[in-house]
Amino acid sequence: MSFPAGPPILKAMKEGKVDIGFVGGIPTAFAQAEEQPFVYVAKAEPNGQSMGILVPENSPIRNFADLKGKKIAFPKKSAAHYLLIPALLKANLTLDSVQQVYLTPPECQAAFEQKQVDAWVVWNPFLAQIQTKMPVRILADGGGLTQNLNFYVATSDFANNNANTVKIVIQEMQQAGIWGSQNLDEVAIMIGKSAKLELATMQKVNESATYGVQAIQDRAIEEQQRTAETFFRLGLLPQRIWVEDAVWKEELID
Repeated sequence: MSFPAGPPILKAMKEGKVDIGFVGGIPTAFAQAEEQPFVYVAKAEPNGQSMGILVPENSPIRNFADLKGKKIAFPKKSAAHYLLIPALLKANLTLDSVQQVYLTPPECQAAFEQKQVDAWVVWNPFLAQIQTKMPVRILADGGGLTQNLNFYVATSDFANNNANTVKIVIQEMQQAGIWGSQNLDEVAIMIGKSAKLELATMQKVNESATYGVQAIQDRAIEEQQRTAETFFRLGLLPQRIWVEDAVWKEELID
């Protein structure tokens, strides 16, 4: 099954329609805080370069300090939301220093194109789409600011009752990731057709894409915990969580 983003995948998992999904770190943190029964089983390679803070090419905004008081579009409780926080901190600013405009990615794009907002915090493929559509400038990508973690997650019941199946799925995804990294042109065509994206967009996505699958190391758990703590301190996460409690204890490879 195909979904446009992490939250609907997690919703489908909660409803028993999906057993295993690939979702971003932010939606999983909120799902855990809402006590949804799932486990983290693997992760993708960190890729902060696949997202960034975008302004029109002729924008007077040249650095993070210039964002003060400006209208910035991004989806609430998302990886974009999280990216903006350390960017502003580098300029001794907070989220309250800017005008936060909460929109879905397509709504963000429309507002950005119509110059209703000054900046847009965006991830691929939306970043690649707008780069191939109009002259823009990336004020900063996520590199050095966030790892932009993505995880493979499974419902607790499915993982506990079908451990071997989960292992096989993840091992197959590992092999697919290796193949994808070695065949980017074919990947661009395949995903482009499936997601109805132009080839030029997918080729742009592949400039920063990573397709590897890895076991969850301690540093990934620590980064995800920092993410959760940040949203908890902001009063957005409904309760404090401990990421380690939801990490699958089975070994991925025998």
